[in-house]
Amino acid sequence: MYIFKEIRPLIEESMGEVCCRKRVRFGNSISIDFGKRIFHNRPKMADPFYGEWSFGCYHKLWKVFRGNKMILEGQNDFDNYEETDSILQQIHFGKLIEITVINTLDIAMILDNNIRIEFLASQKEEDTFGVFLPQNKCLVYYANQGRWEYGRSDLSWPNHLDVAIQ
Repeated sequence: MYIFKEIRPLIEESMGEVCCRKRVRFGNSISIDFGKRIFHNRPKMADPFYGEWSFGCYHKLWKVFRGNKMILEGQNDFDNYEETDSILQQIHFGKLIEITVINTLDIAMILDNNIRIEFLASQKEEDTFGVFLPQNKCLVYYANQGRWEYGRSDLSWPNHLDVAIQ
C-alpha cells in the first residue's frame, strides 16, 4: 500500500503524452488513454486499440471541466452511457500535464488545453481509480481508504509489486 507521493514517479512518464482514446463504458465508468496506440485483437471492444497509459474509474462520479465550466459528467444511468460517450467524443483532450490527489479522496487530471477531469469518490461504495501502465503494470487507488496498490495487470488482482524496486 502506497501514498500518491510514492507512486507518482511511476506515472510521470505519461505527462506530456497526447490523449489517443477516451470512452464512457457501461455504467458510465470512464477510460482516458494517452501515448502510443496499442492494438489488440478484441473485436467486441469499441476501439481496435487502447493507449499506452490508461486512466479510468469504475464508478460513476466523474466530471469534465473546460476552465471553470463543467461540460460533462458521469450519470447514474446504466442504459444511456452511449449518449454520454457520444458527447465525450466531441471534447478535444490535449496533453496530460498533471495528476493530483485532492483532499485524499478525489483525483484530478489536468490537460494542456484548459480541460480538467475530476474523479470524485463516493462514501457509499468502494470506488477505485485505475492506471494501466506500460509493461503490464497497474496502479489502483482505493479512494475510501486513501491508498494505492501497485501490481501486474496481466495477473489476477490483487498482486503486489514493490515501488522501491522500480
